[in-house]
Amino acid sequence: MPYFSRTFLFVAIVIVSAASLSACGWQLRGYQQYKAGNIENIGAVNLRNTADNRLFQSTLKKQLADLGISLSNDADITLVVNKEHTERRPLSYSSTGITVQYQLIMTISYAHARAPDNVMIERELIARRQYDFDTALVVAKKEEERTLLQEMREELVTRIIASLSSNPAAH
Repeated sequence: MPYFSRTFLFVAIVIVSAASLSACGWQLRGYQQYKAGNIENIGAVNLRNTADNRLFQSTLKKQLADLGISLSNDADITLVVNKEHTERRPLSYSSTGITVQYQLIMTISYAHARAPDNVMIERELIARRQYDFDTALVVAKKEEERTLLQEMREELVTRIIASLSSNPAAH
């Protein structure tokens, strides 16, 4: 097969693969791309925490700082993080009755208000992940669980910020 046709075939496969992945909605996890201009609707946030969820709070503060959103006691937007709840459920068992797959469920309750009316809107968000568990790899699986929990926090923070940035007139 000549060099030109192999190169052409390779490029064609890459283009078709990229088009297929983007068409199905697949995307990398991470910071959400916010709609242009909407993130400026936030400006600053008065962040209050009524629960002991320092890991969630630090993730929230980091993502706000990364987006250039400052924390201020006299901000137009007040965000109150009420409760974080994490649950680990067995999903499937082996033939000997040992759990081989778990589901992680993280729920965050929060409320936000926007000046001048300052009416608190309460919301609850849920993130779910599942992972396989192997008793021979306990340390590695515990690390995988910690990583999944952090990804879930980041997802929930992204969703909270997106709700704050969307349509300020509706708040």
